[in-house]
Amino acid sequence: ALEGRDGWFGRLVRGEVLAAGIGWLVLARRGRARWMAWWVGLVIALHFLPLALLLQDWSLAVAGVVQTVGLMALRRRVGTDEGVPTSRWVGPWMGATLLMFAVVSAVVFVVRVGAPW
Repeated sequence: ALEGRDGWFGRLVRGEVLAAGIGWLVLARRGRARWMAWWVGLVIALHFLPLALLLQDWSLAVAGVVQTVGLMALRRRVGTDEGVPTSRWVGPWMGATLLMFAVVSAVVFVVRVGAPW
């Protein structure tokens, strides 16, 4: 899927790792370490938008938008749970959305192509 575009993919991933790392450092220095999971989740969710363009698969953009909207909605809830790490809410949200994306993708594949075995 990345044939001829692996350089772009590498730059994309490096940029995301850099963004996640810088955000992590800023949060740590400001004493807001409990927000690190939320920040990394946001970087991952936004990762799907350029990845959709790179792979020419718009379902990835849908997944990224759903995750981003959910993280923004969780931000209010997470903000009221002082002392609770954001991973308490972000982990289940990101895991559930990725699982649902995988299930829907598998169903679409079987409907279009048939069983892989």
